[in-house]
Amino acid sequence: KDDARCIQCHQQYASDESQAAHSHHQPGSEGSRCMNCHMPRINEGLQDVVRTHTIFSPTNADMIHANQPNACNQCHTDKSIDWTIGYLEKWFDSKFDDMKLQNEYTNRTQSAALGWLQSENHSVRLVAADALLRTKSEWDKDTTIQDALINALDDPYLLNRQFARRGFEGMLGVPLQDHGYRFYMTPKERKKPMAELREALRAAFENKESE
Repeated sequence: KDDARCIQCHQQYASDESQAAHSHHQPGSEGSRCMNCHMPRINEGLQDVVRTHTIFSPTNADMIHANQPNACNQCHTDKSIDWTIGYLEKWFDSKFDDMKLQNEYTNRTQSAALGWLQSENHSVRLVAADALLRTKSEWDKDTTIQDALINALDDPYLLNRQFARRGFEGMLGVPLQDHGYRFYMTPKERKKPMAELREALRAAFENKESE
């Protein structure tokens, strides 16, 4: 229904062939959905991370240069920003300023979502955790991302901890409260539950990988 509403005005993308040529993804796949590229989930909503109401292009240079969550790496959470830039340049002839990229990305070959998860901006960390927990299996063998995600439960920003708790329980089925964890705890109160959770969640990740 969502795609059909877009195509009401953008009739040039009505056929499967034209959609595939435009999105470079298979028709019907998540990568071909209009909103996943043009209205990604980057806004804090009521108890959820929701889609932006701004319609923009995933090739937006300001967004890429600023190391802000982009549509491509919200799905391809295991891929680097250089991987993304390579395809944007190849598919859409996009141009990016290498100096600006060097200034904003400390490691352009690691997972871009991992970089967002370590951002000083709490809103960027929130979107990163949501994207990683929502995509689940795209990165599940990367222990660096696993550990960084677990750290989201100890984020200094309360809302980030609340969203991370819900994401972990939904993805791994581990009731965090069974380990004494509450997202509204103080750093001192969280210390013991976090130590237990690090072990429990790492074990849950290992079990998930062996399934």
